[in-house]
This record gives sequence, structure tokens and C-alpha cells, in this order.
Amino acid sequence: MDPTAGEERGGTAEPLLSRRSLILGSVAAGAIVVGSASNARAFTYELRSQAEHDALPITWGYPFDSPADRRLGVDGYPGPTYSGHIGVDFFTVPRVGTRVLAVANGTVSQIGDDGEVGRGVFVVVQHAAGVRSEYLHLERGSIAVKVGQPVSRWTPLGRTGWTGDVRPKEPLSGHLHLAIFSGPHRTGVVWNPVWLVADAPTPSGTIPEPTPTNYEDDMAYPFRVDNKHLFLVSPGFIKHFSDSGPADLTRNIVASNDEWISLGSADFLKQLDSFGVPRNMVDLTVGRVFDVSAGQMVVGGMWSWAREAQQNTRAILAALNSRP
Repeated sequence: MDPTAGEERGGTAEPLLSRRSLILGSVAAGAIVVGSASNARAFTYELRSQAEHDALPITWGYPFDSPADRRLGVDGYPGPTYSGHIGVDFFTVPRVGTRVLAVANGTVSQIGDDGEVGRGVFVVVQHAAGVRSEYLHLERGSIAVKVGQPVSRWTPLGRTGWTGDVRPKEPLSGHLHLAIFSGPHRTGVVWNPVWLVADAPTPSGTIPEPTPTNYEDDMAYPFRVDNKHLFLVSPGFIKHFSDSGPADLTRNIVASNDEWISLGSADFLKQLDSFGVPRNMVDLTVGRVFDVSAGQMVVGGMWSWAREAQQNTRAILAALNSRP
């Protein structure tokens, strides 16, 4: 995760909806954007056309030995993303410990460890034409290269991990955040890794299969709190279940886990923070969620930024329509 803002767009895209979006009826407004960002919003970084991507004098390779699941992409380019996200998230099997490969010839220019914030363990490789690639959230202790070392396409750099700003903070969330830049960080050019490496060959010469568009299905997490309250949580969204039957059915359709994640109240509230769900939307004493439609805490209630924004819009329109 790498929140920032930006300056100009490089194209538009039609919104993409997964079955999770349809079933839950919620997109986390202000946190998650389905499709590219609005034309009304500016960027601090520059984007480039697909033709300019194709013209780069670099031979690209896939960052893994075998196909990985591709999730959120760069804010401003076509596809699912969220505000300020300036790379592409790849999820492998296994999530932690999969070899990460250099995507092109170059020289290792930086290796670092931000701890459990920001990039976590990372490697930066400088390529031709002023382009560099950054590999984030790597497994601690897995780095296989040194600063100044020349690397070839597919040189092993490290292994996937869940260091840095990874949410929820658990191995299941482990992934590679791959970013490709030119110029100053955050204010230079941000290239779209999907257009550069998603269809590039693996070391064996195979071309990865396209990633299914219902990537969002693994972004919902089922929690059992204090061994009695059942919640389904995703970015900017929370749903309480008063009955285990519907809860299990919904979990099997949309959640990343086949089992409930058991937590105490304090740890669950920390998870809500990481998902962007306000703590005051949940009552853990009896198990309720603030339901926007009802305007109060409700057993079995559902809250999201999208529903709140929709309710506010309705109120504004109603006020306007009532004016003489």
C-alpha cells in the first residue's frame, strides 16, 4: 500500500465489478476505487500512454517462475485500484516465500528495510532509459542480491513476504508490490506494470494466463470476535451476522478465508483501523453495526463508506427538491 495523490491521467476505463461488489453492494468510497480514478481528481505524478510503454527500449520478464494472481493496480491506469496506489499487487502460491525475479536487465541500486511500515523489505533495480523497478514487502532475510550488483532478467532478488504496510497484518496478506518509475519518486513518471510485465514470459518461456477480474473476492475477511460475534470486513465495509448459517454461506462466496479468524475485541478494533472502518460503527458489547439505512446500531447491520455517501447524496437531493 502506498497512498499518495497525483497530477495527470493517461486514459480512462470502464468500472469493473466483481461478484463481491455485487453481493455486498458496496465499494469503499474514498478508500477503494473500482475502475480508474475520476477525471476530476489530480495526480502528483505523470502517466504515459500504452504506446509510450511499448516504445521503452527494455525487454521485460515476468517477476515469478509461474503465474501469480494480480490484484490492485496503479491509480490512474485502467483497472481496479485505490487512491494513490502506484504499483501492482501480485499474490502468489504460497503467499510467503515465493521467488521474486528481476523484470529486466539492470543494476541493483538500493536495498532497504522500513520495518513494519511503508515498503517493508525492498529492492530497487535501475534499468535502461532511466527506468527503475521496485519490489516491496519482501520476506525478511530473503534478499539474494547486493547494491551495485548487475542483474539480468529473471535474476532472483528475494522472496514474497508481508513486511511493511500490509493489511491485515498476517501471512495471508503477503504479496509483491511491484512499482516501475522514471524520475523523482512520487512526482516523476509512474509506469503501468500491467502493460509491461503482466504478459511477459516467465523463465521457462511461458506467457502467464490473464488474471480473473473478480480479484476482489479475496479482500473480504471473516472474523469471529470474542468467540461470539461474526463480522465480514473489507476495505471501508463491515457486515454483522446474527446467524451462523447466512454467515457461513456469505463467507464461502466472498471471503479469502475458509475459516473464521478468531480475535479478541482489542485486536479486532485494530483490524478495523487497517480496513478504514471507524470503530464507532461497531458495538461489540452485544454485537451490532451502525446501519446507514436504519440510522442506528442494528443486529445484522451493514455499514460502508459507499452507503453513507449514497445516503448523504439522497439527503442533499431531497433538500434541493424541497426548495420552492
